[in-house]
Amino acid sequence: MTRWEYHFIQVTNAPFLHSGTVPDFVNELGRDGWELVSFDVHNQAWFKRPLQDISEEGSVPGRQA
Repeated sequence: MTRWEYHFIQVTNAPFLHSGTVPDFVNELGRDGWELVSFDVHNQAWFKRPLQDISEEGSVPGRQA
């Protein structure tokens, strides 16, 4: 099962307001593995990316790698 980590930004306080553009900022997050999953009525953009799989860190009893 995929485990996720989440990140959100308050768009009105985001770094791109001072330099760059919204697409540049979001593309940079995408290069870091973040996927935009939601934008809510409070101007918050929600992102997620998969956490490293446990099976990559070592063997798990009862599981084949």
